[in-house]
Amino acid sequence: MNLHQNGLGLSRFASDSSFNIIRQIWMLIINITISIVLVRSLGQEGRGFYIMAILLPDMLYTFLNLGLGSAIVYFLGSQKHSVEEVIQENMYVLSILTFVGVGIGIGIAFWAGDLLFPDVAKEYLLLSLLIYPLQLLTAFLVAIFQGKQDFRNYNLPTMISGLVMLLLSVIFVLVMRLGIFGALLGNIVSKSVGLLFLIISILKTYKPKLKLLSKIRYESFKQFFRYGMTAQIGNSIAYINYRADYFLLNSFKGAASVGIYSVAVDLAEKLWGPTSAITLVLLPRIASLENKSDQQIQLTGFVSRVVVWSSLIITLLSLLFSEFVINYLYTDEFNGSIMPFRIILLGIMSLNLAKLLGSDIAGRGKPEVNLKIGLAAAITNVLCNLILIPIWGIAGAATSSSISYTVQTIISLAWYHKTYQVPISVFFIFTKADLNMIIAFSKKYLDKIHSKRI
Repeated sequence: MNLHQNGLGLSRFASDSSFNIIRQIWMLIINITISIVLVRSLGQEGRGFYIMAILLPDMLYTFLNLGLGSAIVYFLGSQKHSVEEVIQENMYVLSILTFVGVGIGIGIAFWAGDLLFPDVAKEYLLLSLLIYPLQLLTAFLVAIFQGKQDFRNYNLPTMISGLVMLLLSVIFVLVMRLGIFGALLGNIVSKSVGLLFLIISILKTYKPKLKLLSKIRYESFKQFFRYGMTAQIGNSIAYINYRADYFLLNSFKGAASVGIYSVAVDLAEKLWGPTSAITLVLLPRIASLENKSDQQIQLTGFVSRVVVWSSLIITLLSLLFSEFVINYLYTDEFNGSIMPFRIILLGIMSLNLAKLLGSDIAGRGKPEVNLKIGLAAAITNVLCNLILIPIWGIAGAATSSSISYTVQTIISLAWYHKTYQVPISVFFIFTKADLNMIIAFSKKYLDKIHSKRI
């Protein structure tokens, strides 16, 4: 079977995914090393306070970004807007979101900090607010590269930022012993460096000719806003699904429990890295196949089969070596992370498929479907956390996450099956054509490596 069969361009898809997976492996190594430095330097409680502090800008970004990143990927992927139009028509919006977000953050730190972030010093919350505008602008600019399917430029700023964060964590936290303040400072500086590199890459690659607009072009903005807000609500619900456990665990059990639990979550979430790498490529590719439903289904089905079985192998290996890895990397002090890590793994394995289907659905211009599916999963998560955390503590939070992830996957599969009349087996059972395609691509890739060596 030809790698470009039916115009799917699987060769390029695999190549783009490979760039993202390499970045994910790089960031996996970097982030685990950063985590080790912070865990061994800050301890359980200090790690917990740091995690809670950076949740403030993360929360502001999630609830205030208007889904611009998702909209940009969709409209660039479907070639309905140019890069210049995307930048030009969203500059004012980004400026407004920056001032509004920082203002709300200051208000939360002073008047709602004790409720949402108990025992976390206001100084840490205020310092962490510097992360918000950096995160907002970075997400906006990387969406341009994702929408244009330029994954070489998409990945490099993140890799550079990660390396800078590692170096600064060693300097500020390990050597200078600046504690939580040093960890936050390293985060801010590293994101600034990554953003600067990203801006340079955008200007060099696309050379956009920008000028100040006297007013917002409302017709264009309405297109971004209509798609983006639906995606925004869906992303906000997903954030609740992924992070409600931190807030509830901190309220019920304290910062030390969050510190232990965060190690389990961080490690488990690293295992959806390969899937995230693929979904980044899948969304704009599905958008570019607009009105070609058969090709969209064929592409998503093939990718799902590869990811499902890869996830199963990774999960089994992680279950087998989890105790050794956590004790070796984080010391016996974080032995309590082992069981929640194993519990979350089971949910992550199923969530990988839900994330792929969600990317397909978003690429078809149907973010409202992801919103409804995410809402069901988030409600499940919060209810389970409220019941299980008081009883089982950290293990209860992990169990709640796994249950909600599984619910999200089941609903996604059911919707896709009902809407497109696709058998469920399409997402799980390899075909002979799949194997031939994988063998052909592997042979092509090895031949390319061999020719370079010669």
